[in-house]
Amino acid sequence: MLAPRLREPRLWSWWKALAPHITHAHRLHETLQTVRAERAMLTEAAGKAQLAVVMLNARGEVMQMTPSAHTILVEGDGLILRGKRLRATLNTEHPAFSALLAEAAHAGMSGIASTQEKQEDSADGEGASW
Repeated sequence: MLAPRLREPRLWSWWKALAPHITHAHRLHETLQTVRAERAMLTEAAGKAQLAVVMLNARGEVMQMTPSAHTILVEGDGLILRGKRLRATLNTEHPAFSALLAEAAHAGMSGIASTQEKQEDSADGEGASW
């Protein structure tokens, strides 16, 4: 039951206007928690499998890496870490490497947008739920 003050017309209209934003913020929070948990599991699994994995953000900055990836970057065998960015060790190879990273980032962002659209459709009662 709503508190008596919320039944006042002015407060009720304020609450009705705010409710969708609170709902959206809650969904974003849940999504962030899921992404963080998935990232932690993937990093742990890749580390146990001794895979060299580097996770980048949308700007191409290194967010996280496995110990094997760190070893490769410290050795400078093909790739190095300059600031927060990966670079090809040889300057002549860096433009091609940057293009590959940009292509992968674009493909990843397209996949994220597609997933978000599916989730929004599902939340609205449309599309398949997963």
